[in-house]
Amino acid sequence: MNALDLTKALRLDLGLDIPIVIVTGQGSEDAVAQALRLGVSDYLVKHDGYLHELPVVLDSAFRQAELMRERAALKALTERLRLHAAVIESTHDGVLITDLDGFIVSVNRAFSELTGYQRDDAVGRNPRFLQSGRHDRAFYQSMWATLLKHGYWQGELWNRRKCGELYPEWLTLNAVRDEAGKVSNYVGVFTDISKLRQTEDRLNHLSHHDPLTGLPNRLLVLARLEHALEVAPRRARRVAAMCLDLDRFKTVNESLGHPVGDELLCAVATRLRARLREEDTLGRLGGDEFMILLEHIETPSDAAVVAKSLVDALAEPFQLSSGHEVFMHASIGISLFPDDGDDFMALVRNADAAMYRAKAQG
Repeated sequence: MNALDLTKALRLDLGLDIPIVIVTGQGSEDAVAQALRLGVSDYLVKHDGYLHELPVVLDSAFRQAELMRERAALKALTERLRLHAAVIESTHDGVLITDLDGFIVSVNRAFSELTGYQRDDAVGRNPRFLQSGRHDRAFYQSMWATLLKHGYWQGELWNRRKCGELYPEWLTLNAVRDEAGKVSNYVGVFTDISKLRQTEDRLNHLSHHDPLTGLPNRLLVLARLEHALEVAPRRARRVAAMCLDLDRFKTVNESLGHPVGDELLCAVATRLRARLREEDTLGRLGGDEFMILLEHIETPSDAAVVAKSLVDALAEPFQLSSGHEVFMHASIGISLFPDDGDDFMALVRNADAAMYRAKAQG
């Protein structure tokens, strides 16, 4: 095996990337060309004094190999940086990078799409220009204390877009350390969670409101009643719970159809709501049964006045969009805290019983 065969085996078969210097007693231009194609660092033909030249050739070969390794490492690093930059630029999450003093040095495209601020608008500024005003100083102090202590913070906060719109985001902050282990930058990655919050709000609304009338449902009415009973003793006020039931609604529903019945229930809810104060609660418990919660009343007669007003509101005929004119009457029962019960279940039970007595009496 000659030197060229050995070089080929080292380079091509074994894949070794090491400096190779060929020293030969005979040489030719063709052999030199083959050697260079195989990546030989140098090709030295023996001659008088070549041993003095050999150390220089070897040193040059090692330097060349080191330079090639550095270039390869730089190329690999450049490729990794390009790949990382491409990933950051293509993600749908907003990304901002600050220096140690907290001034923005870079943002990605999603940052601009989410906030409305272009790169030139943001670079060089402190991220506080995005603040919504909904968080106090203690919130941000706690955030930075956690970031400085643990190098990491994650949570929800509200920020402001360039157009002035406030929006909720989920933000993750990380401290970036250099080779010496010292913090050199901070990276923030955030996601706009507006749609998530809207969905949660809708689900929360649906779970606490009647889908037909939009009124509070049984769950929400009872929760408000329970809360009212907790604060009433401190305010030395009574609380009234009323159960209202529509007379002969089943007949209307069956004779005119469910769509007409649904429209009638919505019209009833509108009239009742118009007779109550803003702080009073009107809820639909189901079917044709409604509940009214009156807070801050002083005497039983106050509740009686409201009850008469509600019954009178339903006395006038309902002109429905279907063309039907419907006459409706209601029965109502009242219970008072603390006169008729000291917990919300007792009040509801007594109001319901009073309503059925009123219905039986006509």
